[in-house]
Amino acid sequence: MSFRKADQTDRALDHIFRWVDRQLKLGQLGSSRCDAVLFAVDVKRLDEDLLVGLLTATYAGSNNIRGRVAFASRVKRRLGPEIGTDAAELPRR
Repeated sequence: MSFRKADQTDRALDHIFRWVDRQLKLGQLGSSRCDAVLFAVDVKRLDEDLLVGLLTATYAGSNNIRGRVAFASRVKRRLGPEIGTDAAELPRR
């Protein structure tokens, strides 16, 4: 991975974590927004680091983000063995 790509990934992850944090502070409205984003993500095209970042960022609100379990399943199918056994535990539902 080039330094430029790593820097772009880091900035994208920072943005994801800040956005999810703001949404979770909004309660149900924010959870619904997170659901919509997770549903819309094309797991075949998004960078692996960003997929795992989305799973990690939404972990704290996983009991309220209904679409997270389905998203985690799609990510696991995409990444397969690369994601490891810990990722199977990420969905709380």
